[in-house]
Amino acid sequence: MEKHYIFDLDGTLIDSASVIAKGVYDFFDERGVEYPPDIVKIIMPMGYFGFAQHAISLGVKGDPSEIAEAMANNFEIYYSTKIKLKPFAKEFIEKLVANGAHCHVLTGSPHRLADPCIRNNGIAHLLDNIWSIDDFLIQKSDPRLYYTIAERLGVSLSDICFLDDNCTVVKTCKELGLNVIAVYDVTSEEYKEEMMSVADKYIFSFDELL
Repeated sequence: MEKHYIFDLDGTLIDSASVIAKGVYDFFDERGVEYPPDIVKIIMPMGYFGFAQHAISLGVKGDPSEIAEAMANNFEIYYSTKIKLKPFAKEFIEKLVANGAHCHVLTGSPHRLADPCIRNNGIAHLLDNIWSIDDFLIQKSDPRLYYTIAERLGVSLSDICFLDDNCTVVKTCKELGLNVIAVYDVTSEEYKEEMMSVADKYIFSFDELL
């Protein structure tokens, strides 16, 4: 069993797809800016700083920090009160911790969203670290992020098992030599076969790991 398990949050531990999609569409619609049909998939691994930069590239006017703040404000109440864990996610983390593993979260969401969501779902005490990519200012598809995290943990990349629903992130982590469990989510359904071919394991539900 790997000593360190790192979980993505959105689409992996929590069901947030519909909330994120509505918030993203509303953001662009309110500003009269056109966006591609797969905009949610594009921005999911970017974090809010990355989202702001991408929004500007599509024609949104404003300072990146102000754009990131506006998007975060749209989501804050949902993350702190409404969004729930996927079935059996908590039970799997409890099993890992009971067996001596260290569990962490690495998310594209900012702390103001991720932290209250994790607390509201009763798993904060099971986690060694809750990281947002805003802590690193590196996107999740960038290999430098995983080298930095491995260094912080004092382990090699092969000592880490990463769980994510995003195909690009799954491929990046696997290419770097991490152990990878790909997690089904409706937002990445079209990439299911590709992730199955890349990841060490592909799951539709966390009860498969209990």
